[in-house]
Amino acid sequence: HPYAFDVAVSIGEKNVKNFDRAFFGMFGNIIRNMFRSVVLSVTRGALASSPVSGPTARYYRKLGWAAASFAITTDIAMGALGGSLKFKGKTTGRFADVLSWMYIGTAVLRRYEAEGRRKEDLPFVHFAMNHSLYEIQKGFDGLFANLQVPGMSWFFRGPLRMWSNLNALAGEANDNHTHKIASEVMNNVELRARHTEGIYIPTDRKEQMGLLEEAFASVKKAEATEKKVRKAVKTKAIPKLRGDAAAKAALEKNIITQPEYDELAKADRLRWEAIQVDDFTEEEYVAHKGFGQDHAQHQSELVKLSPVPGSKGA
Repeated sequence: HPYAFDVAVSIGEKNVKNFDRAFFGMFGNIIRNMFRSVVLSVTRGALASSPVSGPTARYYRKLGWAAASFAITTDIAMGALGGSLKFKGKTTGRFADVLSWMYIGTAVLRRYEAEGRRKEDLPFVHFAMNHSLYEIQKGFDGLFANLQVPGMSWFFRGPLRMWSNLNALAGEANDNHTHKIASEVMNNVELRARHTEGIYIPTDRKEQMGLLEEAFASVKKAEATEKKVRKAVKTKAIPKLRGDAAAKAALEKNIITQPEYDELAKADRLRWEAIQVDDFTEEEYVAHKGFGQDHAQHQSELVKLSPVPGSKGA
């Protein structure tokens, strides 16, 4: 905060002149934040400045709107609750959520600019920014519903929260948008590699992620063959079968070649391996459950024997 620390220091030093300067500076800052927040809320951020033009300019304006709302809300919380604010963990947590998602949104826009504003990245920018703004909105909703300001709680929980819901920064991303970027990640190898650059992706199939990557590559490679088999079933060139049975029928009819069949069989095998989870027999489960109960009982006994911190035995 640009003035809160100076106010605290001037009080500690009993310096009236510095206190007046800091206090009235803080008061003026609150008035500016309030005015800016109201104007940007009414105009949905349209009057906020943006350092760029084009499809991402609206996100800079919305972040400016969110920042103005954040500033006035923190001013009110600090003024009303003072030092007790630090003991309200959920409230400060919601403030932290809003601030964190503003930082994440800023990072998204910064990366888009730094990497040359690539057109193919725009669907990801739109998704990431919509999600960031939606999370910011959820943070504000939680604050307005729970912020305990003497004499003003009714205003936050009633009119302000209602206005915030009607005039939200963003809503949850729709399924079509999510499907679009998921399709881009699966079908554009270069884009996928660039967006996962710097992330550790194991190649050893003994590790689940390594197996998943191998299965993904194999399934993508066999996609064309799988389409041939499906088309053959649809056109009744082969009987209405599924899985390996359909692939064998297509091989017998020379609709697919032996290498294509082998490729499809490998993809199916890897896909099946990739989705497997741990399983246990009834005997193993019962034995494991018994071990868990014995362990819990042992831990309980240890707690009873352990001295309480601050006691004479501690």
